[in-house]
This record gives sequence, structure tokens and C-alpha cells, in this order.
Amino acid sequence: MTVILSFSVNKELLEELNDIRKRLGFTSKSEIIRQAIMLFISENKLNIKSEENVDGILIILSRDKDFDVINIIHKFQNIIKSHFHTCLDNDRCLNIILIRGLFKIVNEFLRELNKRKNIGMIKFIPI
Repeated sequence: MTVILSFSVNKELLEELNDIRKRLGFTSKSEIIRQAIMLFISENKLNIKSEENVDGILIILSRDKDFDVINIIHKFQNIIKSHFHTCLDNDRCLNIILIRGLFKIVNEFLRELNKRKNIGMIKFIPI
């Protein structure tokens, strides 16, 4: 059974989506969104118990000044083993973080970051 979802995006995101659709030969935006949702689910479907340790790499791309991001990183410094930060240009910062800690704490860290509107991308890669 197919269900129709409705959501909105800003004009810039729609233009990027259309460009990618044409460049990669997708027949519809729905096809791209289905693939993106399946990828998102597969990447976030970790079978780790909350009391188990997890190692991973966290990539954060934030817009504007990312003081909120830095404050969150400091809050979770006990699970951060290494941290790289650079300003890509005037309005984008990149943070690459090596994490090791209890899954429930790592998950809390990710939830805190996901609440921030100035973050353009968060990618957690378990290793």
C-alpha cells in the first residue's frame, strides 16, 4: 500500500533537488525522496543496546556562527576522543568528531544537535 506524504521545502532546496534529479536521471522527485528516506532509515537503524559502547565519526556542517554547536560539544566532551573544527567560508563551519561512549549518551548528543536550526547536516557513522 502506498501512502502520500506532504511536506514543504524552501525554494533553494527545491532547486537543488530538481538539479540532482535531472543530473542523475531520476524520473521524479518522489523517487529521490524515497531513496533518501530508505538511506536515512538504514543509517539510523542501529541495533545497539543503550548500555553498550559505540564508536563513531560525527560530521556536522553548521551555518553562521556555531556557538550553540560548540557549547553542545563541550557538554559531551567525556565521549569525544578527537575533534577537528574549521571554517569553510564566512557562513559555514565543519566539525568532525571521533566519539566513544555509551550508546544512550551518544544518542542524547545527537538529539541535542538535531534540535539546532543552524545545522545544515549531521552525519553519524558507526565504526
